[in-house]
Amino acid sequence: MKTVDITVVQQPTDVHFECPECEEEVDIDYRKFCSEVGEPCDWSYATFECPECNKEIEIDSVDWN
Repeated sequence: MKTVDITVVQQPTDVHFECPECEEEVDIDYRKFCSEVGEPCDWSYATFECPECNKEIEIDSVDWN
């Protein structure tokens, strides 16, 4: 019997982070986040407003789970 490698394709659903200003755990819908911040290739050092405290924060790095 021959073997095969498979790939499970995942679609992002949300963006999660802890705000460095208010320390709240935040989840934002992925599509909404992209419409506000841009495509993932543009996220390095992009800034956006925390929806909990309304402070401007900067993206340092992105982890994909």
